[in-house]
Amino acid sequence: MPGAAPPLKSPLQTQLYQAGAGAGKTRKLTETIIEAAQKFKEDRGRFPRIVVTTFTRKATQELRERLMLKADEIGDPELTALLVSPSHVHISTIHGVLHTFLARYGHVFGIDPAFEVIDERDNRHLARRALKKVIFDNESYQELLEDFDINLLVHMLLGFYEASMGSEELRAITEDELREAMNEIKADVQAKLARVVARIESEVTDAKWAAFGQILKGIGFELTKADWSEGRAGLMSALNGLKKPTYRKDSTAVPAAVNEALEELMDDLKELKNAIYDPEVWPNFFETAAQFDPLAKAFVAEFRRLKRTEGVLSMGDLELVALRGIRIHPETARNFAAEWDFWLIDEFQDTSPLQNKILLELIGESAYFVVGDPQQSIYLFRGARSEVFQGQRQRIASLEGELHALTANYRSTPQIVHFFNEFFTALSPSFKPMEPKGEQRSKLEAPIVFFKANDAETEAAGIVNH
Repeated sequence: MPGAAPPLKSPLQTQLYQAGAGAGKTRKLTETIIEAAQKFKEDRGRFPRIVVTTFTRKATQELRERLMLKADEIGDPELTALLVSPSHVHISTIHGVLHTFLARYGHVFGIDPAFEVIDERDNRHLARRALKKVIFDNESYQELLEDFDINLLVHMLLGFYEASMGSEELRAITEDELREAMNEIKADVQAKLARVVARIESEVTDAKWAAFGQILKGIGFELTKADWSEGRAGLMSALNGLKKPTYRKDSTAVPAAVNEALEELMDDLKELKNAIYDPEVWPNFFETAAQFDPLAKAFVAEFRRLKRTEGVLSMGDLELVALRGIRIHPETARNFAAEWDFWLIDEFQDTSPLQNKILLELIGESAYFVVGDPQQSIYLFRGARSEVFQGQRQRIASLEGELHALTANYRSTPQIVHFFNEFFTALSPSFKPMEPKGEQRSKLEAPIVFFKANDAETEAAGIVNH
């Protein structure tokens, strides 16, 4: 409208805090919520509408209690009333936020606003019902039951269902596409191997490691073959019995960074031995895919119909349906974003790429506060990736937001902090040390700590990257 005043800019600032263990993250989150409410009211004459996402229900309850204690300490009745009003301060897990979004706007893309969230067991039971219905309607699909256990088939179909929620054009890969993909993977491994060999030759003084570098050169030669089919047989022979040389942390002959690079390369070489990379099995693969594709598409249609009819969604559906709906009807995300003035996202290091995409759509143009620590991520098996946190740092920097680091540990004694700083820095140079609160020491004082650790690495595999 000509001559109309521009909308007021939010007085709130987008910020990211990287908060290490014991650094007072919850305290900072509590203070930020209070300060944001007070600053916004001072500028606008009203309290803001705030969304706070945490990763667990326990964390949600703890934050509520902290906020109420702080409000009682301040002694502002209006502030207390704000914090107990869900329409003004919405505190929940990410899935709780998505539940609210779908309850309000899901009807636009065919979701019953009163939908029920079912657990994984009930979701699989519903999937079996859908599969039985599809097979009953078309007996030709029964051939796959001769090759696959029904539980495995349901697992595969659920994977296809999740992938289909992100793409309407989902189809089986062709032989030419598969061959091209394998050649790209081969080229990536070849380049990585060349870099590792170069580092061994220039940075390592250990004779056994030098000899292993020559073995890697031979493997690299097999990777230079023009086509994956031509080079794989020789490569498998070269990889047979391949064993990484011993690494000693107390030795200066092999830098820790070189050892880490070789371990990553060994994982990639081991992956190339997987049967899926063998061209000899590809004909069986494509024959099975030709049978699976029509069954999978019929299953997805029936599975979605059952969920609409019964008004249910799984926990995974909260993410999949929300993102699919936003892509088809982006105005729903814009309308939801307009309902809120400020977002606070806790434990961001455990946010998956899919969740990050959805959150950015729902936040819209609002200011937001992110807090987390990539070194404390514990949900790799659920899709969390440290790259998401680093990407958020870059995004906030590009928006001229504020970047902070909380490095003082209030939880542990100085001896323990120094001990773990040296212990984990030796394991990984990328580890960021913490600072003991109120202590400045030049060397480690041996702590009286006895512990036993069982290391385990969890890998999550899927058929689609969201």
